[in-house]
Amino acid sequence: MLAVAGFALASCNDDYKDWNEPQSYEPVDDVTLSFEATNVSAINMTTLGDDIKEVKIFNPIITCNKECATTYEATIFNIDQTDSVTINVAAEGVASRAEIQGAFVALYGTDEVQREALMNVDAFVIIDGTAVKKSVKGLQLVVTPRYQKLPDVWYITGNCIGDGTMTYSVRFGTGRYTSYVAMYVNPYNYDELIYATYFPAGTEFRIHPDPANKDRYIGGGDEKGNHVYQAERPASEPVKNTVIQNDGFYKVIVNVADPNNPTMRIEALSGDFAVYSAMATTGVTANMKAITTAEKTKKHNHDWLIEDFNIAADGQVVGFMGTYEQGSTTWGGKTFPAGKASAGAAGLPTMAGNYIVVFNDLLGVYRFIEK
Repeated sequence: MLAVAGFALASCNDDYKDWNEPQSYEPVDDVTLSFEATNVSAINMTTLGDDIKEVKIFNPIITCNKECATTYEATIFNIDQTDSVTINVAAEGVASRAEIQGAFVALYGTDEVQREALMNVDAFVIIDGTAVKKSVKGLQLVVTPRYQKLPDVWYITGNCIGDGTMTYSVRFGTGRYTSYVAMYVNPYNYDELIYATYFPAGTEFRIHPDPANKDRYIGGGDEKGNHVYQAERPASEPVKNTVIQNDGFYKVIVNVADPNNPTMRIEALSGDFAVYSAMATTGVTANMKAITTAEKTKKHNHDWLIEDFNIAADGQVVGFMGTYEQGSTTWGGKTFPAGKASAGAAGLPTMAGNYIVVFNDLLGVYRFIEK
């Protein structure tokens, strides 16, 4: 039924399946389909103009004797192939520059060093209503990432976040990071700040770019959107919180590419999430405290905090270790002072200083905030 051409630069997986499993469409008869892909030249993010938003990461060749529509996913691997990032790719093998940059930063770190990554590509070809998957493995993607500065710390506060008090505090020390929880940086896109926890129905929250000014915030709307950034709140106008309508795990994403006009969206999370009874750092050993309000989140604690964490020397490797009923999980990372923590990975090299450390085990993200 399917005839697949061979090629020199990569191998092709002849398996195919319907987009939705189990199969929900009739088989496609009398189809000849092949998918090939070749490498592109090295990409240097440091020399690309800021106006370039999309970059070709492979050259696709689809041959089909029927009319078809094709989308792609590219999976990019780290140097030892223990971790990967999958990104969406449009027609002609073109992907978002921000997603490519984010993938290499998350997998290899923030240094402006040329990296050679293994890449596999899946093509999803729609023919007469049926999706056929074809894969090319063993491509090479060479990218020099561009250094990006981390965005400023923004804070989320709510009656199920941190200690649940939503108590305004301008203190930098104890208290500020329990009522106003620091948001994390999206390790794949430094224009975004992220946060996740379990939200019972009816709980509320809002987001502040600066706890010293409680009149600037993002709030209102619901989990479907319609959120409003209030740059300055009139004295007569009460703060409008975002209200979660249904129980569940949610991720809150704030895009701060334009800090004067931020946007927010909320995405539901699914899966079986471990509930850790304890969390500690490794390398420089210290206990972290759970700051999620247990009684408000049905005992789902997923935020962890150290308010005074001292690293004596540059290069000290730090990781995280959580304990739960079935055992323990360790995490490591590649980027400092913020990034993605991967389970089972080695700890991350740090720099000397005194920090507030926050870690979210749902998203596997961390941030060291210099005091």
